[in-house]
Amino acid sequence: MAWAIAAGVVLAPPAEAQWSLAPPDVTIDEGSGVEFSLITDLLVYENRIYVADWGFTQIHAFDLATGDHIVTTGREGEGPREFQGPLGFDHCGGDSVFVSDRSFPRISVYSLELDYLRTITLPRSISRAEIGCTGSSGFVVQDKHRDPMLVNELIRSNEDVPKDPYSSTFDIVFFAPDGSHRMTMGPFTGEERYRSVNSGGWTDRPVTWGFAPMFGVSRWGFVLGSVDAWSLLVRYDPEGNVRDTIGVDTEPLDIPRSHINADIEEWVRFAETQGRDLASTRRRWSEHPYPSHYPVYSDVQAVDGGFVWVERFSVPYPEPQPPLWEIFGPDGTLEATVDFPSGFELMWVGDTHVAGIVKDELDVPSVEVRPIQRR
Repeated sequence: MAWAIAAGVVLAPPAEAQWSLAPPDVTIDEGSGVEFSLITDLLVYENRIYVADWGFTQIHAFDLATGDHIVTTGREGEGPREFQGPLGFDHCGGDSVFVSDRSFPRISVYSLELDYLRTITLPRSISRAEIGCTGSSGFVVQDKHRDPMLVNELIRSNEDVPKDPYSSTFDIVFFAPDGSHRMTMGPFTGEERYRSVNSGGWTDRPVTWGFAPMFGVSRWGFVLGSVDAWSLLVRYDPEGNVRDTIGVDTEPLDIPRSHINADIEEWVRFAETQGRDLASTRRRWSEHPYPSHYPVYSDVQAVDGGFVWVERFSVPYPEPQPPLWEIFGPDGTLEATVDFPSGFELMWVGDTHVAGIVKDELDVPSVEVRPIQRR
C-alpha cells in the first residue's frame, strides 16, 4: 500500500515580501582553468564551493572568497576516487563532505580539501538515488524504481510492449551513519512516464510536462511531494515522522492545444537540424500523451532552519518566464517570493547566498554565487 499524505494541511496565504538576487559575488567559468561539462550539484560549505561534474566524472573545490581553483579529483571507474557519474554533494557537519554516484549504492567521503577518506557501502541497490544527510541520524535516500511493468521481460517473451503512460514509484530509505539500513517508507507514486517503441527497440521517458515527485534533505529532516498530491509538500523529521504539510491554494492550470502544437513543432525543428525524418518525428510527438494540466512545482530545496524553497512551474509558452521561487518558513507559511535572473538554475541555498549555474550560447555552464536581497 502506498503511503498517504498527512492531514493538517497549512494553506499558505500570498507572501508580502518580494526578494531578489544581487549580481554574483563569485563567478567560476573557463577562466578558472577548469572546464565543466554537465554539472549535477553544487555545495557551498565552510569557505569552499564544491562542484560535481557528471560529464567529466570529476569533483572540484574552489575558494569561496576568490573563486580560485583549489583541487580537482575523480575519474571514471569503480574504485576509490572513481565514479560512474558524481550525482550530488552534501555534508553532515564536521570536516568532511560526501558524494553520491549515479550507479553505485555507496557514499564516497572526502576531506574539505577533497582528499579521499573512505567509502560507505549501502546494503542494497539504489537506483540513481538522491542522497542527503540529516545530521547525526545518518542519510536519507530517494530510491527511484524504474518501469514496474518490466518491459524487458515482455520483449524477451515476444509480448507486445504497452505504450500507455504509467507512474513510476519510489521509496524513502534511511541509513545509519555507517551505511546500515534503518527503515524504508513507501512506495510513493513517482514520475509520470511513457513507453515508446522505435526502430532501435523501446525507450522509457518522462511525460513532457508530467507530474514528478520532489525531494529535499536538510539537517532538520526532509520535504517530500508525490504525484498523488499535486499541490502538497510534507515535511518529515530525521526519523520519518510527519512535521506538517504545506499546501498551496491554487487551481490546476490547463494545457491548451496550442501549447502542445508549439512543443511538437520545436521537436520537428530540432529533428531538421539533425537531418532526421520530419514526418515521423511529427507523428511520434503527436502520439505522445501530453497531460491535461501543468504541474504546480518543478523543484524543491530543503534549507537549514526549517525553511523550504519551492520553484513554481514556468509555463513555456508563448514565452518562457524567469524562475519564480517561493520560500516557506518553519511554521509552514509563505514568507516571500524570489524572482531569479533568466537562465539561472538554482542548486544550493544558504542563509544569505544561493549558488547555481548559467549556460552560454554553446550550453557551457559556469557557476555563480549570488547574495539574497531581502526587502
